[in-house]
Amino acid sequence: MPVEGSGDGRMSLTLFKKTNFSGRSHPVTSSHPNLRATPVGYRTRSLTLSSETDRALLFSRRQYGGRVAFACGSREVPHCGREFFRPLRAVRIDPFRLHLNVTVVRSGRDFPGSWTGERDALAAIDAAIDWANRVWATGMLWLERKSTRVLHDPRTFELRWPWSRVPSEWTRSGMIDVVFVHRIGRRGSFARRTPPLDRSTIVLGRMVKRGEIRNELMGHGLAHELGHRLGLGHASPRDDRLNLMAPGSPISLDPANLRLHPDQIERVHRSLAANRGRQVERHN
Repeated sequence: MPVEGSGDGRMSLTLFKKTNFSGRSHPVTSSHPNLRATPVGYRTRSLTLSSETDRALLFSRRQYGGRVAFACGSREVPHCGREFFRPLRAVRIDPFRLHLNVTVVRSGRDFPGSWTGERDALAAIDAAIDWANRVWATGMLWLERKSTRVLHDPRTFELRWPWSRVPSEWTRSGMIDVVFVHRIGRRGSFARRTPPLDRSTIVLGRMVKRGEIRNELMGHGLAHELGHRLGLGHASPRDDRLNLMAPGSPISLDPANLRLHPDQIERVHRSLAANRGRQVERHN
C-alpha cells in the first residue's frame, strides 16, 4: 500500500488550535483515530496542507465516524468551521483497506475469457486489482484480495441477464464480493454491479478485446463498479468524461487519466463510516 503525503514520504498537514493558523499546532505524521491526546485536542480551528500530493480525511467523531470531509492539495483553511465542520475529532492520512472475496466461475475445464487455468486467472485478477488501486488510492482506499475460490457452476458461467442470480452463499460479510464469469447475457465485455443480482456482489463478465482478456478493461470495470457498490451513481459525461463514474468513460492503459471528485470521495467515506447496512468493513 503506497504511502500518502508529499513526495518525500512525509505528510505536510498541520492543525492549529485557533483560526488563521495561530495558537498551538500539531503536524500530522500519522493517522489519528482520536485527536484528544494531541496538542490541539478537539479544538482544531484552522489547518494547512503544503503539498499538492497531500490528502486527508477529516471526521467529526472518534474512530473515523460521523461527518466526513476530504482535503487535498496545497491549501490553507483559516476557519475549519466555515470550510468543513466543528469539532474535528479524527484525521486519516492513510488509505483504508477493503477486503475482496473473489470467486472465479468455471465450467468443466473452461475458465472465463481466454484464461487457461487457475494460476492464469488469479494473476490477471491481481493485475486488475492493482489497476483499480491506482485509481482508488486517490480516494484513500486500497483493495486487497483476501479470499479466493474457483467454483464449477455451468449455470453461472454464462449468466442470463438480468434474470440470473449469484448464489448468496458465495458472499462473505464484511468483504466486497467480486465474481468473475465468462459472460453476462449477450453483452460480452461487460461489468455490472447489483441489483438485480445479489445486492452485495460485483459481477464482471469477460473483459475481452481481440480474443484476449485485457487487465485494464477488468481493472476499469472493477474500479467503476466498486464506486457503485459504495454508493456512487453515474457522473455526467457532459460535465467530466474522464470521471471514473461517467458511463462510457474512456478505457485507458494509464489509470492516472481517470479521476474522482472530492465530493464523490466524501460520499464513499460517509457510506463506509455509517456502514448503512451494507456489511462492508474498513480495515486499518
